[in-house]
Amino acid sequence: MEIIKKGMAEKEIVGIIKKDVQRMTEARSQYYRQAFVNVMFLYGKHHFTLSRNNPEPTIGQRIVWELEASRGKGTMRRTSNYLLPLFRSVYSRMIRRKGHINAEPTTRQESDRNAAKVGKEVGEDFWDNCNRNNIWVNDEMSGMQAVLMKLILYEMTIGSGFLFPHFNPKAKTFVYDEARGDVIEADVGEMEVRVDNVFNVFKDPLNRWLIHRRFISPEQAYYEFDKDVEPSSIDEEAFNVKISRILDGSEFDKLDKDGSYIYTKYCTPNKEYPKGRVFHCSQDAVLEDKDFKEEHKERIPAFEFRYQDLGFSKHAQGCLEQSIDLQQDYNFTIARIAQHKKMLTGKIMAPKKAGLSVQWNDIVGQIINYNHGFKPSMEPAPPVPQYFYEEIKRIRVDMEGLMNSHDVSMGRTPGQVKSGVGIQELSEIDNDQIAPELIMLEMKLGFFMEHVLDGCQYNYRERRLLKITGEDMAYEVKSFIGSDLMGRKRIKVKMGSNFPVGAAARTNHILMLRKEGFISPDRAKVLMETNDVEGAFHNLDEVGAKNDILTILEGSAEVVPEPFEDHTIYLKVINDFRKGSIYQKLPVEKREEINKFASNPDWAEAGERPGHQEMLLVEQEAAKSMGQPLPPPAQPQIQQAQ
Repeated sequence: MEIIKKGMAEKEIVGIIKKDVQRMTEARSQYYRQAFVNVMFLYGKHHFTLSRNNPEPTIGQRIVWELEASRGKGTMRRTSNYLLPLFRSVYSRMIRRKGHINAEPTTRQESDRNAAKVGKEVGEDFWDNCNRNNIWVNDEMSGMQAVLMKLILYEMTIGSGFLFPHFNPKAKTFVYDEARGDVIEADVGEMEVRVDNVFNVFKDPLNRWLIHRRFISPEQAYYEFDKDVEPSSIDEEAFNVKISRILDGSEFDKLDKDGSYIYTKYCTPNKEYPKGRVFHCSQDAVLEDKDFKEEHKERIPAFEFRYQDLGFSKHAQGCLEQSIDLQQDYNFTIARIAQHKKMLTGKIMAPKKAGLSVQWNDIVGQIINYNHGFKPSMEPAPPVPQYFYEEIKRIRVDMEGLMNSHDVSMGRTPGQVKSGVGIQELSEIDNDQIAPELIMLEMKLGFFMEHVLDGCQYNYRERRLLKITGEDMAYEVKSFIGSDLMGRKRIKVKMGSNFPVGAAARTNHILMLRKEGFISPDRAKVLMETNDVEGAFHNLDEVGAKNDILTILEGSAEVVPEPFEDHTIYLKVINDFRKGSIYQKLPVEKREEINKFASNPDWAEAGERPGHQEMLLVEQEAAKSMGQPLPPPAQPQIQQAQ
């Protein structure tokens, strides 16, 4: 490996980086080949051959795959892409999982606990809103859910995908202007994330460096680096460009050659660069050259996610690779059935002496003259041998086993299983089979989110607005600054089960909540009408109680109990708050104000308003005198189902 040394000319640096890319491309040519096969089979293009082709010496020796017709004369080919429904079944189970951010302090110090609390809220905000202010990717990569869908698609198809968190200093966001006392939009930057496949990432086997190659417009390059970049001709070594061209059926010469390759090389700390080094290059110039940022902590800010890592190989497998041969066998069997139908269906038996006046065809009302006693007839086709259908069934069973996707996980009831318990157990077995992938996904996402919060800590120097979504679906807008994240904390991401998607599943979920007493009949009616379960535990009184407590703490307005409020719920929320650590640290006057908001027995003598406790007692006495049942006691707060 040639080391980039200080004082090297720009052309030398670019030459070393491009040479590394070329060398890594040649080293994993077989991996390219298998990935090509995986993608083509996923798209239903199953009949092709692969050949090697050496391009011009000026480009260098590399592997180029060409799609060639392999159909012989008289050969019948049929394709039934059973891989696609299996792939979609596993893919839907992977992406229908909701990410839950959890931050834990590593010590008992107050600063670390506060940093963990703010970190959880900032992480949740990033999860929902990342990339939304990036003008180049906001239409397809807004929010971590969209990013994860693309990442998991790369994992399942070709084995690996990468996430690259970074700080975009030009992104617009809302900040609090203390001088004006108002919220403004400013170009202060935001943490963002890029997602890419393994064929645009070149990693040193000894972890000394990593290169990320992107093909972007010259306008985007100028936006990122404030430098003009000349368009470069599309290089055939770009695997995704080659695949796209073949799938779309377009010719290379007809494509607009107006994009630019940008190479980013991350070098781990070494003798030349003790703090590590990052080089951003175009095809012929160095755009930026600097040490690792402080938030990188001398680590390469790239996170690889592998789908099926069986060990002993530097490349992971996608979920398709081991089923390719079975799909070919499946196509062969389908083709034999089609050939049987073609050869033996619609055959006409005519004696040689029949003397047919015209050739028998499919014209309606056709008149055919023949010699008496030699009438032609159409023979019924013999049935397709049962062996073919048994083979199809066997192949399907093998493919479903390899893909961890059986009848129950594809929305079909298994033939020999009728009970709901049995179906549920089969579904759990399918989900358990992808547990290794989900465990690694959670671990890597936790490490990834720690890096994101480090970037926020070191780059967010202005007070930002933060939407904090509570368990009751209400939200409060608070501000934070990067230094609020300073503390020792550990971030975990759990990919929990999401709410049901189908209309029938949502209806059953609402009925279950009503049956178990988690929601009232009236609330169930509203949810059934909208067929929405996202706000099942939304309670206006809990929201109002929390907002009233926040108003008391801020001192922005006077808060008094109202007759139309549910006092049992208000008292429960107030009591939960008084049991927490924040209440103990409040000034005495604030605690007294909150106590009077809950109970103020001397309100009449002091000329004040009664508390919720007094108003609840009045309601109970009124109900008792009228013979009505008493209001129910305050119930524990119910956590929102995940």
